[in-house]
Amino acid sequence: MTHTPWHIRMARRHGPTTVLYSALALSAPGEFALGVMAGWDARVAWLMPAVLSLYAAISARNSREWSDLVRELDANGDVDRAADAKVKRGRATRGALLALILATAAQITEHVLTTGATGATAWVVIVVSAVPPLVAAHVLHLDPPEDVEESELHGTPAPADVSSEPTPAPWKPELNKAPAARWTRPFKAPVKAPRPDEWLPIREAARRANVAASTLYRRRDAEKLDVRTVGGQQCVLWADVDPTPVNT
Repeated sequence: MTHTPWHIRMARRHGPTTVLYSALALSAPGEFALGVMAGWDARVAWLMPAVLSLYAAISARNSREWSDLVRELDANGDVDRAADAKVKRGRATRGALLALILATAAQITEHVLTTGATGATAWVVIVVSAVPPLVAAHVLHLDPPEDVEESELHGTPAPADVSSEPTPAPWKPELNKAPAARWTRPFKAPVKAPRPDEWLPIREAARRANVAASTLYRRRDAEKLDVRTVGGQQCVLWADVDPTPVNT
């Protein structure tokens, strides 16, 4: 079986975080200089990057998490909670947009004033200054391909799903014999419960545990959930997710 190269796996796992903090680091000096220019003492002007850049990052992250929750609730048919989540998603999205505008405006203002550029050069300064906050906001909305199988990444067909219901063979009555009128219960394959030591993809584990996938992603990001890459997917141990209490 062909595996994804290690550098691609590392880029998927650590790339978004690296890009995010690099963008925030690029934005910090300009926001600090803008605070000093506005009259704040240099000992407190360093709070300006925290106010602008981190506010933009946190708002964008909240908007993404509310969007994930809305999709989960819609898929589960929870209309009331989905409607409430959509209202909160709208507030978070508007906050993220305002934060992004403020962070971008701060970068453009500081660089244009510092360089004194005019004409075509000023437009170059404006476009380049807007790159770090725009990249930071976009990275937080990127969704890693957790559900893409390794075989799909390399163009090979995925194995058949053995857990699906079997297709019954067509019934053929014998010649010159009328079939007996009989009702039979359709066969349904039993659902196999996962073992405590079984590793499941994050979204599959969230579905079985009846929780939002974003909940497990937050536990993963906070390093409160053990994650292992199995077959190109990030998987968690079912014993760490199983909501069923253990009888002692």
